[in-house]
Amino acid sequence: MTPTFWQYLLAGNLRGTKAHEIVESIRGGGLNPVSALLSHPLLTAAERKAVQGADLRAFETFMRQGGQVIERPPYRGGLDHTQYPPVLFGRGDLSGLVGPTIGIVGTRQATSYGQTVARRFASELAAAGVTVISGGALGIDACAHEGALETGKSVAVLPCGADIAYPPAHKELFSRMGLVSPFAVGAKQRDYTFLERNAIIAALSDALLVVEVPAKSGATRTAIAAIEQGKQVYVIPGPITSPSFFGSHALIRDGATLVVHPENILAEYGIESAVAPAPAEIDLTTLGGRILAALEGEPITAEKLSSRVGSEVAEVLTELTILEMEGRVVRAGVGYALSL
Repeated sequence: MTPTFWQYLLAGNLRGTKAHEIVESIRGGGLNPVSALLSHPLLTAAERKAVQGADLRAFETFMRQGGQVIERPPYRGGLDHTQYPPVLFGRGDLSGLVGPTIGIVGTRQATSYGQTVARRFASELAAAGVTVISGGALGIDACAHEGALETGKSVAVLPCGADIAYPPAHKELFSRMGLVSPFAVGAKQRDYTFLERNAIIAALSDALLVVEVPAKSGATRTAIAAIEQGKQVYVIPGPITSPSFFGSHALIRDGATLVVHPENILAEYGIESAVAPAPAEIDLTTLGGRILAALEGEPITAEKLSSRVGSEVAEVLTELTILEMEGRVVRAGVGYALSL
């Protein structure tokens, strides 16, 4: 099939088995694929109109500028591939899709704790050779992409055409990474495209990491898609009183795996961390050093630590997250203590 054929097909918003059935009926038929598609009897009137309206100008520009057509996308696990688009359009560095992949998702309204965790997990996973896949959105998605790009590769699945930077604020970020889309070039984002984007994130990932999600969140839909696909879902816990983590904790209650360090995930796939252990000495000129010096044998709350080290609670919580991921601090009940 020609690249132009795929642009026409995706413009028709044909999903799942119907798209595959039409492709297989045309493949090897001897007719011009585009002509066969435009007159195909399985198309509804609305679908035929959408196919005929394919934006060829945007598509030609996209291909001239290095756009790619990914036939037989590398969907992971024992999926029924006929339930997913037969092709994806992409641009940028997509080489990481053939190696181990982890999807990282979370809320757009992320706390500083969630942002720090997303960046740290993504950075260490990418350093170990794992490609981080997310949705390119504000908040957790952006932090995951940025963290991964510090040490390795990242790919975003867009809710619009692969030629469009959405959100526009991430145009520079997108220029440094791989982008894929299950939609026609030139297609604008719609409410339903976010749901389809979320399913593709899960399908391209070996497993999914949920960083921070409230009770109602698109990231929760991605987790549900991953579970339905038979994928492992990992969840990072947060404060039990924070609404930003109510969805995260619900996933844990329903059987998702709680993780507190990237090594928890890497170990399950037999991948060795590439990050060197944290130094044992304490530098009292840093906030982390002052926190370590202030910890005692009994767990201490973040509020009490804040008072002892003279920093805001939010700053202390962020630093505690880093120290916890470095294995120097452990969470104990409502407080924190030095790791043994």
